[in-house]
Amino acid sequence: MNYTVNELMVVMKNARQRVNDLKEIRKASVKSERVLWGDTQEKIIQPEYDIKKVDAKIVEIERFIMKADAAIKQSNAHTIVTLDFNDAGLFDPIM
Repeated sequence: MNYTVNELMVVMKNARQRVNDLKEIRKASVKSERVLWGDTQEKIIQPEYDIKKVDAKIVEIERFIMKADAAIKQSNAHTIVTLDFNDAGLFDPIM
């Protein structure tokens, strides 16, 4: 698919947020706990998400971000920007 640089940067921003969300899921809520009351108290811990699947999704999104970033940098390397300005005094010290 073809994207403009702007569109790809927006998708990358959302992808980074998704990675952060998935990392939080991986850290905090990979399990749910239930306490059963009866003659004895029994705690049951069940995984909510398969850690391997969460990690695989994180890696997939991070690979997309890496490839998209490389594509943007490659396109920027070929883009020529024309500006009309006089740089003679631009970087002179302020006196």
